[in-house]
Amino acid sequence: MLGIEIDQINSVQLSNHTGYKTIKGQVLSEKELGDLFDGLVANNLHELYTHLLTGYVGNDNFLREIKRIIKHLRDYNPNIILLCRDNPCLC
Repeated sequence: MLGIEIDQINSVQLSNHTGYKTIKGQVLSEKELGDLFDGLVANNLHELYTHLLTGYVGNDNFLREIKRIIKHLRDYNPNIILLCRDNPCLC
């Protein structure tokens, strides 16, 4: 919509809101997030990013992995725009 290409990585994929009695789905681990990002790095795709939007962060280790990714992205684009949504982010 804004002319920005995106690569989306879902940190959670759930059947419904967590307020319901039963929830089915998956939560991405920090290792899985790191593996996905390392794949982008291996193909030099990380050098193209101008923005990073975070969403659900379920634990401290996942947040630390996001912090590692941000540091890496800033090496290539110190002006990267960071947007944190839904919960605190150590940006």
